[in-house]
Amino acid sequence: MEEQVAQATLVIAAIAAVLLWLSAVAYPRVLPAVLVVAVPLFALTLKAFRVSPPFPSVETAAVTGLAVCYGFRRALSGKRVARGPVGSGIALGLFIACALFSTIVSSRAGLSLKIVVAGIWPPAVAYFVGRATGAEREARRVFAIGLCVLAVIVGIYTASNLVIRVGVTGALSPSTLMWMRGDGAINNLFVSPSGGVMTILVGIPVGMWLLFNETRLIRVLGALSVGSVFFVSLFSFSRGGWMVAALLIVVAPMICFESWKHRLITLVSVVLIIAAVFAASGVATEVVSAKMGAGDSRFDQVQQQNRENVLLRLQNYGRSVVAIFRYPLVGVGLGNYQESYSDGAIGDSGGGAELWFAHNLVLTLIIEIGALGAFSYVVFCAVGVRAGLTARFPDRRERKLNLCMVAGALGILLLASTTGGHLISHLQPVESDTYFCAPTMIVLFTTLGVLSSQPATGSRRRQTAIMEVRR
Repeated sequence: MEEQVAQATLVIAAIAAVLLWLSAVAYPRVLPAVLVVAVPLFALTLKAFRVSPPFPSVETAAVTGLAVCYGFRRALSGKRVARGPVGSGIALGLFIACALFSTIVSSRAGLSLKIVVAGIWPPAVAYFVGRATGAEREARRVFAIGLCVLAVIVGIYTASNLVIRVGVTGALSPSTLMWMRGDGAINNLFVSPSGGVMTILVGIPVGMWLLFNETRLIRVLGALSVGSVFFVSLFSFSRGGWMVAALLIVVAPMICFESWKHRLITLVSVVLIIAAVFAASGVATEVVSAKMGAGDSRFDQVQQQNRENVLLRLQNYGRSVVAIFRYPLVGVGLGNYQESYSDGAIGDSGGGAELWFAHNLVLTLIIEIGALGAFSYVVFCAVGVRAGLTARFPDRRERKLNLCMVAGALGILLLASTTGGHLISHLQPVESDTYFCAPTMIVLFTTLGVLSSQPATGSRRRQTAIMEVRR
């Protein structure tokens, strides 16, 4: 049975790759949407390569084929590539250059180069594809639908795994919740729970936009997208995912509604719903704790591990900040964060466990590719967000969609500042067990590319997209 499932995932991924390449050649307008929808389908192949994931991964190979097909089409059409913000190209180029140079001096150059190929190359292709094809109104609308389809696919996958697990155990027992927290559905798809939540976060604000601005059928998709992200984040047991998802659910109606009266009513309603959910979670926690026993329970051990984990993260945040002065230009190489523990200039782990990353992408990059490369990444993201905020549109609905994409991108960046610290999904202790894929980065870079495809306001007197929505 498992072998048949593995073969089925490969077939699904192959179909997704072919559709991606066909879109690049024949229908570039839908290319960003097809790309983000294909992300979870490529991730399914993890089931086929549990023992030894291949390099390059199916995802990397498919995006490379996309670059070849789209480049070939561009060459035949003779059309000029759409120009985006100059700063984003410079920052992205500097970011890639710092990563490559740090790879050269890395003690494990092979691992670092693999992360560059899997974690930087596909997102960079996704960014330029989004920037080149996202200027058309219909392309942006289709991309919004694609982001929601992505969220619904992940939601269905998570829900089906939970139902199957409950069917096996007979009830939604504490062991089932522990399974969802550890080896559960979202981990099986995107390797890390926080990374999985980051990949679909844009589905909340964009889904809210579809809910209030589209036809009835598309509105259903928008509602399912918002519900899917909230459901997945809840059962991922990612604390950062909970907070960012709740924040986006509050912010999205503020963008989508016209009147402040409707915004206020929605805000109060959403806050009450979120409070009720967390209150119910607290009651459930007490019940689970009581059922598992006091003092000597797995639940108490998890709580203690969570407290220790928070302290360990704070300690590594401080180490990474100090590393700015130790690694201003060149780092230890991608995937080699642990080598910094033996560096006398930064200090050892202080008696705690040695982490593979700082649980913050930017702080991890400071040590792995140097402060200059990490700063370039921040500038690249900031330029993309600014382009989204200052873009001009003739239609109010398009302005709102643009702001919803900006909110989703900021949500990804916010969650990346508190959780997983690698460009790829997760770095395993053994390199041969690492699945080199970058689903979150592909979704983020595609969104930033689409945001950068619109011309910015040419005068300081022009109102930005935010001011236009508030008016």
